[in-house]
Amino acid sequence: ALLTAPAEVPTTEVRLNATKNCEPTTREPDNLAKSKKIAIHRLIVAYLGEIMASAKYAAYAQKAQEEGYDNITLLFRATSVAEKIHAGGHQSALVELGASIPDLNPHITVRSTIENLKDAIAGESFEIASLYPELMSGVPTVSDQLARISLNFTFKVEQKQLVYYEKALTALLHNKTDALPNRYYVCSTCGYTYESAVPEHCDVSMTNGERFIEFNAR
Repeated sequence: ALLTAPAEVPTTEVRLNATKNCEPTTREPDNLAKSKKIAIHRLIVAYLGEIMASAKYAAYAQKAQEEGYDNITLLFRATSVAEKIHAGGHQSALVELGASIPDLNPHITVRSTIENLKDAIAGESFEIASLYPELMSGVPTVSDQLARISLNFTFKVEQKQLVYYEKALTALLHNKTDALPNRYYVCSTCGYTYESAVPEHCDVSMTNGERFIEFNAR
């Protein structure tokens, strides 16, 4: 997923929107109002990134299909939906905090599948190492519990996606993409993704396996 607010929506603009949208309708203690502003700003950055990532991975899936990499196509389709689930979680948390949802019209640059996988790896790596730990540290109170849950779900899912992208790139570089999984299952609650077989329940959200979204080559 994207690591910061997309280029089309400068970070300074996001900060201004976050400040504007989080003004309470009723007077709140100063510490609570400050906590809400922090949470809203962090969630807006995360929300815009996940919306952009979902669109990007959908475009990468189309490119992989054009190049004949069916199993990589499935992977990008699955992760695109996972990112959309993340965005939905962030959106719900923003609504809970009384913030409006910013609009975004993504503009995607698509290159070869090899380059697209490298881009996905770079993005997920930075999110795991820097972005999401920083975003989660900026939501300090239990009153923002939904925001904390949504950010934490996304952080854990990105770690799994990174493994899949690295595996796919290695297979592609060695002309062994046919050995990649031809089936993925995405948790409808948090976006956590499994290959080949659906689990009894999600390791992150504990969602029953019957509620997973299946992606296969049929």
